[in-house]
Amino acid sequence: MSKDATGDTALRMHELQPGEAIEHSWVAGVPMSQQDNFRGRLSKYGGKLILTNRRLLFEPLKVVTPTGGGGFGLEFLTAGKAFELGEITGVEPFSSKAPARLKLTLSGGDEVVLGVLKSRTATIWSKDTSARDEAVGAISAAAAP
Repeated sequence: MSKDATGDTALRMHELQPGEAIEHSWVAGVPMSQQDNFRGRLSKYGGKLILTNRRLLFEPLKVVTPTGGGGFGLEFLTAGKAFELGEITGVEPFSSKAPARLKLTLSGGDEVVLGVLKSRTATIWSKDTSARDEAVGAISAAAAP
């Protein structure tokens, strides 16, 4: 576990394969629901979406709030997910409602919705879609046959 350039403590759940390189990364979150409803606008847990030249990885974060005199600690410890670029058949913006989310369509027909924000401090009401739009473009280009 190490801190990256943004100060996030990332759980390195995925080792890069020989010849694999990171091309992009974004602040991401897994919504409480995969639907376009209020729960789908709230993040269940945070992480980073990492695009390599071979895969799209979701790396969860471990966030610990210092405890001091009655404080509390929060930990988001969840399994990471890896998608081979060849199994991604589509990626598109999801919903016009904030926060910015994208939907991945996989070759088996499954769909995965992820929040993609410009920064960790962005609120769910932020209308800034720049990071999501960049992710949609980059993932689409990388997954194209």
